[in-house]
Amino acid sequence: MICPTCGGKGVVRIHRCPKCKGTGVIKWVREVIKSGSPCVVIPAHNEADNIGQVIDQVKALGIVSVVVVDDDSNDATIDVAREHGADVYRNGPGAEYGDGFLTGLLVATHYTADPIIFLDAGLSYQPKDIDKLLSVKADVVIGSRIIKGATYNGSRYRKLLTHVAIWTFAIVRRKKIMDYSGFRLFRLSATRALPWKSLYKADKKAHTFNLRVVALLQDSHLNITQVPVNYVVTNSTLNWRRTLSAACELFHIWRQQ
Repeated sequence: MICPTCGGKGVVRIHRCPKCKGTGVIKWVREVIKSGSPCVVIPAHNEADNIGQVIDQVKALGIVSVVVVDDDSNDATIDVAREHGADVYRNGPGAEYGDGFLTGLLVATHYTADPIIFLDAGLSYQPKDIDKLLSVKADVVIGSRIIKGATYNGSRYRKLLTHVAIWTFAIVRRKKIMDYSGFRLFRLSATRALPWKSLYKADKKAHTFNLRVVALLQDSHLNITQVPVNYVVTNSTLNWRRTLSAACELFHIWRQQ
């Protein structure tokens, strides 16, 4: 990726080339993020081993616009993503999944991509399933791990824990069962209708942040649907601390109803 003003290469932030700060980068970014066309946003942290494969599989579907938001990786995630043709943005030290989500949302909506698809960087969700999300006419489409037709490749313990978490969330919220999966599609009109600013103060860790996103969607008047997808437990960092954190977040969501 090269800045048209000075020819400099590097990690790109909105509007500016990191070498010359030239404004010509606006035109360059628009060549990567095409207005009115699908854009895949991939929050990533230390995913150098997987990110290239994920980007290549997305592009094989004919999707040109791929945004990778690096959450303070200390490996070659940025370099690999750039080499594979993604538009790369970087969050500061201590960034979590939620920060990557919000940065990617800001970038994609700024350049009016439509729809916007959020995908995991570690191949937990299969890029080929993006076509399933695109085939549905809805404001928001969630790739579900538990509905009929979905495939969950992981231990029985992890599968049970996922089902229990989703069912508990539905009971607490008194809403229909909805997966808090991070594999989601948003129409541009839907992103403008939701109060995303309420998420900036939320816990940005993946499990708790995704619960907040689902709660936000459930309280909206948008047309939301779910499609079955393939899920593979890969480099997940789920442990008792994150489980407890998610339980606390669920309690806070219940109190705020």
